[in-house]
Amino acid sequence: FPSHDKPMFFNSPIKKHCLIVEGQRDKEFFLKYLSLQCGGNHDLKFEKLEDIEQELNVKAENLKGVDKLKTLFTEKTDELEKYQSIIVVADADTGYTKRCAEIFAIFKENGFNVQKPNQIVEHPEKQKAVGVFILGEAGESPRFNDLESLLDTTRTQTAFCYEQPLQAFDVFAETTDLKKPNQPAKSRLNIYTAYMPTFTDNQLGEALRKGYFDKDAQVLTDIFKDLINHLSKNKETNNTENH
Repeated sequence: FPSHDKPMFFNSPIKKHCLIVEGQRDKEFFLKYLSLQCGGNHDLKFEKLEDIEQELNVKAENLKGVDKLKTLFTEKTDELEKYQSIIVVADADTGYTKRCAEIFAIFKENGFNVQKPNQIVEHPEKQKAVGVFILGEAGESPRFNDLESLLDTTRTQTAFCYEQPLQAFDVFAETTDLKKPNQPAKSRLNIYTAYMPTFTDNQLGEALRKGYFDKDAQVLTDIFKDLINHLSKNKETNNTENH
């Protein structure tokens, strides 16, 4: 297995929690979101993701797709055994039900009976916890399907100022003969962040910290409340042990 193909966290100092996300933008956002929700120190070096990882005792890794999760379990068992928690955050790209089944099957093959998304499951014999968090709640609206859904979390008074350019974009996309954007939702999100006082260059975690989105929006907390509680509890335990 060539060294340049190995996931980076296997060469890193051991952390208690392994957080597997789908892309670099997801990594930046979820580390900062979880730090905000777990009472992190946001005045000191908050822009550095390594500092947030140390603060949360988490190693976050971008694996560019959950298919590589199979490889982690089949070829990297020893490394995964060192983690107290293995947590996957994924978009419902292939459909909510299908995506859940795909990821649950990988965990079940390795002794973790995951039956529901968006919760932490303890394995009493292995003394390990796993969690599968899917962006999107089946059968409910609004649904947080991906990071573009952050636009749905904006407070009314904040979003109102930028409603006109967003509506203009919609009209342009629907009425012109030019090629429409491949990802209209992402384009709308980029317009919103570009109009903000401090342009974040699509760093959505930093935009969240600055209040451009509502970190306590129900569409977010409904999905991640169990993960937030899990990391907060372990963070408190670590702080107690270190003192």
